[in-house]
Amino acid sequence: MSIQLKSQTEIWQVCDSVRNQMSTSEFNGVLAALIFWRWADFEEGEREAIAAFEDSNYPPRLRSRFNWRDLCDRNPYDLERVIRQLPDAVGAFAHSQSRMIASAAVLAASTVGKLFRLPVDVVARMMDWVVYQPFETPADRLAVRNILEEVLRKNTDRFSGEFFTPPQIAGLMVEMVRPQRGESVYDPCFGSASLLTAALDSVKQCKNVMLDGMTGQSLQLAGIEINPDAFVIGITRLGLSGISDARLEHGNSLREPEICYSNGGFDVVLANPPWGMKVDMYGLEHRFPTPTKDSSSLFLQHALSQLRPGGRCVIVVPPSLLFRGGRERELREWILSEYCVEAIVALPKGAFSPYTSIETCILLIRQGGATESIRMIQA
Repeated sequence: MSIQLKSQTEIWQVCDSVRNQMSTSEFNGVLAALIFWRWADFEEGEREAIAAFEDSNYPPRLRSRFNWRDLCDRNPYDLERVIRQLPDAVGAFAHSQSRMIASAAVLAASTVGKLFRLPVDVVARMMDWVVYQPFETPADRLAVRNILEEVLRKNTDRFSGEFFTPPQIAGLMVEMVRPQRGESVYDPCFGSASLLTAALDSVKQCKNVMLDGMTGQSLQLAGIEINPDAFVIGITRLGLSGISDARLEHGNSLREPEICYSNGGFDVVLANPPWGMKVDMYGLEHRFPTPTKDSSSLFLQHALSQLRPGGRCVIVVPPSLLFRGGRERELREWILSEYCVEAIVALPKGAFSPYTSIETCILLIRQGGATESIRMIQA
């Protein structure tokens, strides 16, 4: 049995053993939080090594480095004590000089605290799996990311599916905008970062370019996510991809649109926003050209507002947004007069199962010039 297959088999066995004690979305979050801990500790070690080589000062954020190979060689009493200390250990990274690590540390600490609900032997197997993974090279960390993504893809329920865009849909959306090296990409509700990772992978052929986010990266990434577990998963996926300085914030992009705003806007906006939600518009009326309580309409307006001249937006919306009257009709008229709607791609039912089985559409919109014609595609 190959190492990769053995590694995947072990994590699936752990997942099966906790199904009656933890939801799939919680398990995904806890697993990502443990991997985040490993990645953050690795990044801190790298920064300390660079500082030592350059004879500069970089104060460590932890009292001592973790000896990962010895972490699980403990008796049950010692391991239980380690588990109790995990939230504080992970939370210590809130003082990291890495913006990404610092922004996720407190949330990851809260997520990893859910391990208290599991038997010590189960937690030991999870931690042992994380320790077992090679982590020294970019290829090693990408391999861990791939396993995490496989867990996310297969271990999905209706709730966790809300924060995960299927790989084939994410790939299609990225192909529609074709981000170029050096461009800025923004997702106002990045969930588990499916779209941001797909955009990164599309321009960053791992075998040909640098993967270390501290020495260079191919895209400037930014995003906001309101769900704490999804936020930790997203940052972990991007961190394992070699990104260490993306501008990712935990919050509500509809109420805090300036939180990630790039001067002059973004080259690309990718979004798969929540559908069918009613938004309290108190204090928000002035932020949207067409105020409405519908979440899809508001995210569409927010996404377009973040484009720089010539920028491209690809966003998933329910078909009803294209046909409803009232404010939605006003919104469509405004978009057609102010933006260039290049294409509408209709997706079949089940494209986003199990989160939803309704039909969906993908809009491709460019900033600059009114719409003259629209390509209509039945996928």
